[in-house]
Amino acid sequence: MTNSQISPAAAARELLARRKARVDLHAFIQYINPDYIVSEFSRTVCNELMQFIDDVNNGKRPIIVFGAPPQNGKSTIVSRYFPAFLHGINSNLSIAGVSYNSDLAEDMGRDVQRIINSDEYKRLFPSSMLGQKKKGVASKQNSTAYEIGEKGTYRGIGVGGGLVGRKVDIGIIDDPIKNSQEALSETVKAGIWSWYLTAFLSRLSKNSGHIIMETRWAIDDLSGKVLENDPQTRHLVFKAISDDGKALVPELHPIEKLEKTRATVGVYFWEALYQQNPMPPGGLFFNESDLLENGLPVSYPANCQQIITVLDTAVKTGKKNDSTAVIHCAFIQYPEPRLIILDWDAVQIEGGSLITWLPSVIDRSIELGVQCKARHGSSIWIEDRASGSILLQQCANDGIPANAIPEIFTAKMGKSERAIAASPYVFSGKVRFSEHAYDKIVVLKDQPKNHLLNQIVNFRIGIDNGADDLLDTAMYAILLTLKEDH
Repeated sequence: MTNSQISPAAAARELLARRKARVDLHAFIQYINPDYIVSEFSRTVCNELMQFIDDVNNGKRPIIVFGAPPQNGKSTIVSRYFPAFLHGINSNLSIAGVSYNSDLAEDMGRDVQRIINSDEYKRLFPSSMLGQKKKGVASKQNSTAYEIGEKGTYRGIGVGGGLVGRKVDIGIIDDPIKNSQEALSETVKAGIWSWYLTAFLSRLSKNSGHIIMETRWAIDDLSGKVLENDPQTRHLVFKAISDDGKALVPELHPIEKLEKTRATVGVYFWEALYQQNPMPPGGLFFNESDLLENGLPVSYPANCQQIITVLDTAVKTGKKNDSTAVIHCAFIQYPEPRLIILDWDAVQIEGGSLITWLPSVIDRSIELGVQCKARHGSSIWIEDRASGSILLQQCANDGIPANAIPEIFTAKMGKSERAIAASPYVFSGKVRFSEHAYDKIVVLKDQPKNHLLNQIVNFRIGIDNGADDLLDTAMYAILLTLKEDH
């Protein structure tokens, strides 16, 4: 339909929609994308961002710390539509979009450019265009940055990236920490805080403002430190399920779906990812019921894919030293991947005697493979550290098939990181104790008990948990079999 065929009423509606979209972020998003699902959440966020613009213009140098659950559109609003809208109303702004790495920042920058290049945007802001020439020279434009107007810019960088020599009027830090493993790293958190203080804040202009959005994995993350150090910071918290039991955006995630998610992911991920309420160090993590089926251990499987035997070796004997721990598990691949803990043991044995003790472990692994009809037999995995490294060398020399646990699970993860990485499989019911492993009692350091179960259910995030060698074998077994991307 040509313009001459548009009715006066339709033309009036279009004119009104354009007027609104030029001055209001929420109306702008709906004009650019008529299929956008609006909600009270999107309205509230856009209203907060409009107030943020007013505060920047009035020289208040506002800071917003913003937390919301995944897949509700926070990054779409703040990191994609908002920069495009800002450059429509003021093409001379210098905007920086920051994320945990340059690849994600590049993706967001490309999306901002797609919005600005759209026909809808050009109808709203015809003077804010990419690729215009200034003094005969084409404006800069690539996947991570562009120039607009007389002096406006957008730059997408990863945390730690340089902003030297460039001012920033509007800074948007979107997920500076990649995942829960990084969030538990004091080195990573210290590095982000140092970058924020020295590289980011130092580049903010006189009349500037910035926004920080991140999953609240830890109480001392960037958001937590900013809130602690600047009481004027505006703190926006949106929970997946509100305190009165309502879903944040039921059109996207109804309450039934969220309740199922809460039961599946467990308390740590639910509170961090969905409720923006990071758990402080020291809280209990796993429950015994997570490892049982309807409150009971399970029978040995009639068949399985493979028996996985994992060893975490110790160097010395003695009550003050760690024990050498071993766990045997059945990996079942169909109809869905899951792991049954079949047997375990913990012994005090000198490192030099491990090679003579290992055949008994292998025999038990083979025996369980026969009993559970393992299609691919059994495999032995040993932590490649200290006495474990020596044992692996001895196995290689003697022709004993043994595998080193991948470095990604050993050197690159601490105990808390491993437990967090393994926890979704535990919480979703993919790890079960067999009756034998559940009922087993071993005397270790004069204490008769189920040391494996005890170590798992008494594990606490971020603190020294004491004896945890059996816990490590269980986490290794879960990650080796159920984690797909290692």
